[in-house]
Amino acid sequence: MQSIISKEDLVASLKLGIVCVTFEKKDNTIRVMNCTLREDLIVNYEKKTSRVRKINNDIIPVFDIDIREWRSVRMDSIQKAESV
Repeated sequence: MQSIISKEDLVASLKLGIVCVTFEKKDNTIRVMNCTLREDLIVNYEKKTSRVRKINNDIIPVFDIDIREWRSVRMDSIQKAESV
């Protein structure tokens, strides 16, 4: 599935405010998440392991406003993205 929004446009919207993203998770369930990258709304990421992840340009790390935790979204799984 191809994303309905470009990565650059999504990141720009996330940096401006809250975006409601609807996407399909790996287990094929649909998730709706209110997320952001706006600096005054996020908390610093606290690394819990020493594992080093390889960079994947198809995945965007976002801060989930509702549960106040960092999550990742695959660009090709996004079905809808709307500014809140």
